[in-house]
Amino acid sequence: FIVVSTTACPALTGATLHLPHDPRRQSACSQFNYKAMDFLKASPEIQVVVLASFWDQPLSGVLTRQRWLTSENDTSKEIPTLDASRETLKQSMIATIQGLQQAGKKVVVFEDVPNFEFDPVLRARTASIPARHAMAVWLGAQGTNDRGYAAPSIIPEAAVANAAIKEAVAGFPSVVLFDPKPELCMGPDQCAYMNGNRLLYLDAHHVSPDGARYAFRDFRFPSIAVASK
Repeated sequence: FIVVSTTACPALTGATLHLPHDPRRQSACSQFNYKAMDFLKASPEIQVVVLASFWDQPLSGVLTRQRWLTSENDTSKEIPTLDASRETLKQSMIATIQGLQQAGKKVVVFEDVPNFEFDPVLRARTASIPARHAMAVWLGAQGTNDRGYAAPSIIPEAAVANAAIKEAVAGFPSVVLFDPKPELCMGPDQCAYMNGNRLLYLDAHHVSPDGARYAFRDFRFPSIAVASK
């Protein structure tokens, strides 16, 4: 199988990423999308395609006007509404799944892992280095008593993006949608960034290799009926 990460340039059919400071990215992303999809569809040895991403990043960029998801044919460069971005994400995910299934691929979609407002690596280092910990306590820094878990960051756009992904996948009974958050969180305000002495995160947004193994420890690829070519 192959994992397609769609953060830097969304590999989603019919959609692309527009960056006002780098307008050439929109066309480059579209070209990348087609090349990536053509490669996946034409490779018989690839039987399972996993779609994973920081799904809310383009939606969060709408409010800050730093980036947004748009139709690959849209040249207006107008900033879309959050609802419009949500619909673009949903429809492009539907088109991507349809194209992959028509090529005989099994499709799995991963939701994003919990994110934090702080850097777990820095917090763990502060807790484990006595002099650094003492200085942090003296300065009144937050999170000096490292417990290995904390409340995840709350991003409204993340809920919107997750809803769009769920709605898109709901139309495909054979597609597996896996949410790693229950594997990492004991509750809405307690998500682990450490497991014993093992760091589960590389920074506030990305899990480490140990974190990936921990979050997906019980995940198994089920037998999925695939549309024939």
